[in-house]
Amino acid sequence: MSRSELKQWTEILTPWIQTIGLMVAAIFALVEYQDRKDDLKIQRSTTYLAQASSQELIEARSKLAERQHELVGELREILLAKDSAQDQINAAYFAFVVEDLVMHGSEQSLYTPFQLTLGFLDEGVVCAKQGLCDEEVIRANLTEFGRGFVRSYTPYICYLRHVWNDPSIGKRAEEFYNPGAAGEACKAYKQSAERLLQAKGTDKATAAEQRPQPDGTPLSRSPAG
Repeated sequence: MSRSELKQWTEILTPWIQTIGLMVAAIFALVEYQDRKDDLKIQRSTTYLAQASSQELIEARSKLAERQHELVGELREILLAKDSAQDQINAAYFAFVVEDLVMHGSEQSLYTPFQLTLGFLDEGVVCAKQGLCDEEVIRANLTEFGRGFVRSYTPYICYLRHVWNDPSIGKRAEEFYNPGAAGEACKAYKQSAERLLQAKGTDKATAAEQRPQPDGTPLSRSPAG
């Protein structure tokens, strides 16, 4: 993932601010399909999309949006850090999403709202791909929100895949709403973490080599004799 690609992620800021508004707009956008209301797929699609107005999902989206609003400044600083190498930016953003945005493992964790929202998006993908819902309707109403959600929470999706050893977590939503980057982001985060660890290990090894012995000569990595 190049620096230019990560800077493009500043687009994440817009979906963060518009999270709730986008979902409301999705419901009202259904009016253009009313002339096809007798189509069974359309009926299933509208029934599915109506779930976005359920109290449970409204509360979930509201909690996520509130946290996103609180952290917009920190997000901008991470993505546009001029003095940080690309791997450092990747690592910082990964930690930011898992620890600060979702607050994984804390009493204030937003894991449940995250899961509810991801589950809602997944359900729509399954309905469309199985031919039960109209894919055009699903895409027209949820693509913008779905893409923004997946991009914003990709590090957490990657984290859950790793912890649970389950690469299928979030895969449907990722491939449906953000196909261009499907599968690549997690790989990029992993490679960044590996390179940073390797660099850290190299730095330690170099420091050990240069550390003087009591007689003032540098340490040698070659075996004695």
